[in-house]
Amino acid sequence: LGVDRVGVFDNFFDLGGDSLLANRVVTRLAEATGRDVGVGDLWRHATVAQLAGLLRERELPRLAGAVAEAGPGESTQAGDLPLSAGQRQIWLAERLRPGTAAYHVPILLELRGPLDVAALRRALIAVTERHAELRARFPSRPDGPVRLIAPEAGDPLTVIEAGPRDEALRDLVQEARRPFDLEAGPLTRAVLGRIADDHHILLWVAHHLVVDGVSLGIILGDLAEAYWATPIRPASGSYEEYVRATAARRDRALGHRWEQLAGLSPLELSADRPTPPVRSLAGAVVSTLLDEELTRQLRASARTSGTSLFVTLLSAYAAALSRHSGRDEFGIGTFAGDRPGTRWDRLVGMCVDTVVLRADLTGNPSLAEIRRRLHIDVADALNNRDIPFDRLVAEVGGRRDPARHPLFQVSFGYQSRPWTAGATLAGVNVSPLPVDLCTAKYDVQVDAIDHGETIELRAEYSTDLFDEATVVSLMNSTTKLLAAAVSDPDRPFTTIPLTAAPRERPPAPRASSGCLHQGFEQQAKAAPHRMAVTDGRRSLKYGELNAAANQLARRLRRHGVGPEEKVLLHLERSVEAVVAMLAVLKAGGAYVPVDTTHPASRIETVAAAAGVRAVISDAVQRSGPDWGDLPVLRPTALARPDETDLDIEVHPANLAYVIYTSGSTGTPKGVAIEHRQVTRLFPACARWLEMSDRDVWSVTHSFAFDVSVWEVWGALLHGGRVVVVPDIERRDPARLCRFLALHGVTILSQTPSAFSGLLAAPPADLARAAWFLRAVVFAGEALDFAALTPWTSRFGVDRPALINMYGITEITVHGTAYRITRHDLDHPRRLIGEPLPDLEVRVVGV
Repeated sequence: LGVDRVGVFDNFFDLGGDSLLANRVVTRLAEATGRDVGVGDLWRHATVAQLAGLLRERELPRLAGAVAEAGPGESTQAGDLPLSAGQRQIWLAERLRPGTAAYHVPILLELRGPLDVAALRRALIAVTERHAELRARFPSRPDGPVRLIAPEAGDPLTVIEAGPRDEALRDLVQEARRPFDLEAGPLTRAVLGRIADDHHILLWVAHHLVVDGVSLGIILGDLAEAYWATPIRPASGSYEEYVRATAARRDRALGHRWEQLAGLSPLELSADRPTPPVRSLAGAVVSTLLDEELTRQLRASARTSGTSLFVTLLSAYAAALSRHSGRDEFGIGTFAGDRPGTRWDRLVGMCVDTVVLRADLTGNPSLAEIRRRLHIDVADALNNRDIPFDRLVAEVGGRRDPARHPLFQVSFGYQSRPWTAGATLAGVNVSPLPVDLCTAKYDVQVDAIDHGETIELRAEYSTDLFDEATVVSLMNSTTKLLAAAVSDPDRPFTTIPLTAAPRERPPAPRASSGCLHQGFEQQAKAAPHRMAVTDGRRSLKYGELNAAANQLARRLRRHGVGPEEKVLLHLERSVEAVVAMLAVLKAGGAYVPVDTTHPASRIETVAAAAGVRAVISDAVQRSGPDWGDLPVLRPTALARPDETDLDIEVHPANLAYVIYTSGSTGTPKGVAIEHRQVTRLFPACARWLEMSDRDVWSVTHSFAFDVSVWEVWGALLHGGRVVVVPDIERRDPARLCRFLALHGVTILSQTPSAFSGLLAAPPADLARAAWFLRAVVFAGEALDFAALTPWTSRFGVDRPALINMYGITEITVHGTAYRITRHDLDHPRRLIGEPLPDLEVRVVGV
């Protein structure tokens, strides 16, 4: 701690203790006493007296035995070696996203002065020879990856003649992003750019599989010693011993930590773009610097509260995340150094555990209360850190989603000093430089870097999701909440004013500049061979669907159909009905769907009230409505469909469809909807449900019910697939489940009563359908959350997501949305959520 005297009743955190120092204290304590002591124990027992009382109650641990049995010295072992739990996690992540620089660990140093390049080369070789993990590679075997250590270091340094400083920096950063070959190695490299005789820039980069943050400090210190030919001190323990020692304590039950993390829903911040089906790991970085006065106040606040600066900073970050997402429970990842004894203090390698924290901000607590809750959860999480993250995911996280990191989507880390702060070379002025790898492993990762008088908050964020301004707003909110933590810690956190007012609804998404059929035509042009629609009997690809609709549209044009003209659709639920919808829109008209099961008199009333120009029907030859003099077209495609799109001037403000509802009197009432009112619906819903060309949308509703608009156009405007469920399938729960599974339906829309019937399906059939689903959207009726228990008890609330949407035909299907959480299931309430971003809801009576 760097203090002269520690009293038995002094608090570890009052004296300036932090997470890294806590780890060093407990490892020394475990070695000295032979007791199993965790970082969480120090969190809960922060004085010498409290720790002494705890130790009297402890039995000898597994860890002490494992450490005692480990042999001395650096690794000289040849052949296949096992990976640590942390290495397995990174190796798998790299295999899922090969070629990424997300797991590169770079050091970039600007060197001014007389540099001895030969001495630098010898020093780099000496460091690589001393630390075996820097010579590791990771070939695949039938049973998984192994570690192999090369017997010699080779020459890790490449010297290049660089241009001007800016060009040199650009080239070296690009070199830092160049992928490593995990199988062949090596997993470190160094490039020295010579700008002038007394001006160089050195890049040293390694893969995270072989180093962590602590390793960087060791490497830089050893490099400085070796530069002057000073022998490098060896590490007392090898990485093989570390793997054995940590493995010995990882075979333990999940215990109550499973209960702490079960039911965590993905945190969805207000993003600028929908989540893609598969994340690219592309990212960027923004930083903000806390001023000296606020930094001093935060240190004092942490001491007086009996917790660490890490938890103090974390609590404000968690509050900002809640304010920007509207969520009061979510997971936050953090990373804890794991060198379980003094023998590994100088070990270079990947010695980090991924720890998942549960942020609980329910009940609108104060910042002081948030800090207290997180202090307790950090202690619990650190005491259970021995559970490997991959096992935690398997037990708690459910099915993997390639679009989201499991268990947590945001993370927070703390560095008690910059890893490169001690970089020196005798006779040379050394200045560390930042490196932006343009990657992001999570949605947002914030690292608090303690520079002494100031603290830097460095945010790495996914550019798949966010613009820079959005993340800057999050950082500004965090800073504002940190200031409130010292000035008004007992104030409920949601009442603290924030400059960006993030809890206000985000700006309305821009409506599409085109029409429904134009959006479809873009998808057909981009992927004509992608499957577009099926009804179990007939299927059409995008190109085929477009050609069939063009053909029928030209027939409609010959009957006078154009903008604002209406065409009645009297069709069974089938592929032909989707062809007809598109054809009417391509001709410039608006379609008027009717339910073929309705009485003929009602259908005739609708046709007369709408003033339709023509009818498309598949029932021309059987008894039914009297169409009078109206032309009746069959939707059957001719032998040679037309691949050329029609050039009809249709505007987004033109009618797209008219749906007739019964109204309060029972008399059919037409609701006319324009193209632009439908095209804005889907971006408005992106916060709750991202849509992509990987989705398969079921159509289980009548085309005369406006939920079918959501089902059909949600697919066709995004390149997805429409699955029209035949009546015989949708009326039987077991058959419906099998049909959904057969076609891999990912988005299912249901009225609550229909979903209740679906739950009667045999468990095996229900599970088969649930496997493919990523969202169930409820609409059309009031939803009783308690009625979902038979589903949520088996499948949870995250995969698939359960989304309650409310709306009326007049506002285009949906007007509000709410994503159901596990917390909602325990409360007798019916939430319809909040308005879509471009709508306003007013309660005018109760």
